[in-house]
Amino acid sequence: MEAIRKELEDKPDMKEPFSVVKSKRAFLKRKWTTLDRRSAGGILFLHVLSLLASFHYNWEAFWVAFALYFITGVLGITLSYHRNLAHRSFKLPKWLEYTFAYLENATLLS
Repeated sequence: MEAIRKELEDKPDMKEPFSVVKSKRAFLKRKWTTLDRRSAGGILFLHVLSLLASFHYNWEAFWVAFALYFITGVLGITLSYHRNLAHRSFKLPKWLEYTFAYLENATLLS
């Protein structure tokens, strides 16, 4: 203990600030966890699946997709999650607030 104290006393005071910088590792060189693999696999699966959409295109499916976008995106995310839950900019009855929050959860963003 005495040797450590003497060694610290003998060192000149450091007047310059210092910082600890982590070494940067490339994204693909880091160790992937099971969650990383599952998430990447799910995203890759959805993108490959979307390539098949052009072979099965019809107007009914387009309008269903547009309606789901409006219900989940506009009502779920914009109205419920952002305006109501994040900012509390207006009041809703609890049943309607829970319904809109459920629509937001259907987008898989939370």
